[in-house]
Amino acid sequence: RFSDGLTYFKAGDLYGFINKGGEEVIAPFFDDARGFSDGLAAVKLGDKWGYISTAGTPVILPQFICERGMAGPFREGLARVSRDGKWGHINRVGEFEVAPRFDMALEFAEGLAEIELHKLRGFVDRTGEPVIDASFAHAGRFSEGVARVDIRTRENYDSVDSFRSVGFIDPKGRFVLRPFYFSAGTFQTGHCLVVTEKEIGYINHSGEFIWKGPWVEIGQLDPHHLLPAELAWTVPAASANSIVEGES
Repeated sequence: RFSDGLTYFKAGDLYGFINKGGEEVIAPFFDDARGFSDGLAAVKLGDKWGYISTAGTPVILPQFICERGMAGPFREGLARVSRDGKWGHINRVGEFEVAPRFDMALEFAEGLAEIELHKLRGFVDRTGEPVIDASFAHAGRFSEGVARVDIRTRENYDSVDSFRSVGFIDPKGRFVLRPFYFSAGTFQTGHCLVVTEKEIGYINHSGEFIWKGPWVEIGQLDPHHLLPAELAWTVPAASANSIVEGES
């Protein structure tokens, strides 16, 4: 994807950047790279990540070793990076504003960032203070005032009811749509893709379906064959993966 007019490319073992005309703007020099966001791009030299400007100038020198992934993009003025195996968020001059103390941290959205502690997910504010305790098996970023969360506590489902573990919370951690869905995406333009035991569809912020169809990928959702055979609708594999992961 192009961002700030540029996208990265790989030549041999090195990464650089081109513009929309396909012209090389930043020569392949980095061991890894990601797209620009807020005018900065994460790049890797050796085993350390830093950030450059659209001119290729170093802005934050490579210094972060991100063992479980890569340095994140800047969102709302902050980016997630790792130090000594723990994740936090730095500002545009490379200073930690959210101290690195989490097992994982994701990008800020609407003033909150998803974090992981002891394999559970919660949210912190820009100071790093917990706003929503890490108590969810999975979560998603806030969008349009709500975030998807998964309350399941086991890897294997033992009943149809235990499938219905995905709901939506507000920035105070209160459920605005109770856990009812098998999986869900993120609200955009007032709508969100969800999966139930019988169908997929789009809901509004009140949880009302504005469209639904009788398609569910049972192979992924029902590994123990808990659902009746008549519910075993199927979709092409590529579409099924997108549905299960909550993508539109």
